[in-house]
Amino acid sequence: MWWIAELILSLWFIWHGIALVWLQKIPELKFMVDKIYPQLPQIYRQNRGKNSTLRDAELGLFIAWIAWTIYPMFFIQMVTTPVLTSIIGIFIGVFTGVVALIFLGINVLFSRVFAASLGKISELFGKLSEPYISKHVGLMIIPMSIIMIINSILHMI
Repeated sequence: MWWIAELILSLWFIWHGIALVWLQKIPELKFMVDKIYPQLPQIYRQNRGKNSTLRDAELGLFIAWIAWTIYPMFFIQMVTTPVLTSIIGIFIGVFTGVVALIFLGINVLFSRVFAASLGKISELFGKLSEPYISKHVGLMIIPMSIIMIINSILHMI
């Protein structure tokens, strides 16, 4: 049954690659940021614009996809298996899932801090590369997702 779920995720993964190449954005992520951003605290909105928040969300999603391609069975083995075992397993599975999301968020934070550490140089490269970075990330995602789709189909057969 997992291979069907992985095939669906792989198809969603290839959609994100195609959307980044053609649209330079992921429509469902932009929709979510448009809905969530006005509800964020005023202090956050004063310091971070909607475009910057969208970039953070795209970076987080990209890191999540990369984590899934590296270790695709993480949520099956570390989150859902304990949940199905016992009442204490429910707490262990939820705790493991929350900790994984926190570490992914810390990874995004470190990526942003590292990118900003060069000051004006990184800001210049960020502004120069912004029109092109989405296409390049999409072009990286498409072959990876094709491999994941083929892998899922072969396992289902």
